[in-house]
Amino acid sequence: ATGTAFTLGDSGDTFTVPSGATITNSGTATGFGGGKVLQVVQTRWTGQSSTSSSSYTATPLASFQRTITPSATSSNVLIMAVLSVGMSTETDHTYLKMYRDSTQINMGDQLGSSRDRGTWNQKLGTNMGSMEPNPILYYDTEISTTSSVTYSFQVKTASVTAYFNQDNTGSDSAGYLTTASTLICIEIGA
Repeated sequence: ATGTAFTLGDSGDTFTVPSGATITNSGTATGFGGGKVLQVVQTRWTGQSSTSSSSYTATPLASFQRTITPSATSSNVLIMAVLSVGMSTETDHTYLKMYRDSTQINMGDQLGSSRDRGTWNQKLGTNMGSMEPNPILYYDTEISTTSSVTYSFQVKTASVTAYFNQDNTGSDSAGYLTTASTLICIEIGA
């Protein structure tokens, strides 16, 4: 029926969709209950990069991003990530910011007028040959689009070099390691 609202069946009725049939929704589906996983996409970054930049830059983490296209404007996205980071010395920090397209997300409240807002900062201990896996968890409830969105990160350092997916040393030795970093985006139906 075109341009006419109608009710299909009565309370208690059962509608059976036979095997091999397909239901295609070109509009907005409501009333089916939320909390369902609608899609899962992943980026597994196995390469290495480093930075000594004192300004936020996306370049070292260009391979550590993921695009997802929500199937409904009411959907949310659960982001689960682990980023492996090593540093050249223990003298100072590495800082990370998280973005949905060009909008910064997953940051702390403003405290004072000079303190930066970000996702995490890291300062390693005395064994600078080690790497730390940094978990990132965020449930994005402010998407409201069916266009593609990209989750990405920017990083800066303070008086250190940050190494991603590798120990800080360049030595080719059994005592050192390369790792992978993983970024998973899960669309959840609202």
